[in-house]
Amino acid sequence: MINSRASVRYAKALFEAAVESNNVEAVAKDMMQIAQTVESSNELKQLLQNTTVSSTLIKTYLDKIFSDSSSLVKSLIDVLATNKRLSLIAQIANEYDRKCQALNDTKKVTVISAVALNESSQKAIITNLEKQGLKNISLENTVDPSILGGFVLKFDDNQFDASIKNKLTRIKREFSKSL
Repeated sequence: MINSRASVRYAKALFEAAVESNNVEAVAKDMMQIAQTVESSNELKQLLQNTTVSSTLIKTYLDKIFSDSSSLVKSLIDVLATNKRLSLIAQIANEYDRKCQALNDTKKVTVISAVALNESSQKAIITNLEKQGLKNISLENTVDPSILGGFVLKFDDNQFDASIKNKLTRIKREFSKSL
């Protein structure tokens, strides 16, 4: 997902405020909860994108959903509602996460697999990535049965697709070309 300039700026302002109040980790936890909630709920995504629903009403819903969030996150929701930018909240959360990783010099790597990876598989992936020059890796395993087997590795703007689904698609494409 490409983040807009506005989402980068809001994330930067939130990050600076969190650093100033020594609250970076709590805000990071809240922002990741927001990102996961928005990504997992099509209804919430549609509500945030709907320009006919008032920002005040959307803000009221968000306040109820994220009532246990830190005061900085609640303030961010207020500012976004005032500026009619609530649709950016998931992008802001993702950008905030990137800033936290940069602060900790951590590289977030997502591994998509057909089944959950066991600990030894995760360690093997981390070891191989470290051999490739990546350091301080934070591995996130996402399960997607539709890839059938293998895995998809994502970090920064890179994607390595070693899934069975991808291999079958390539074979199908090659077969179609030869007909």
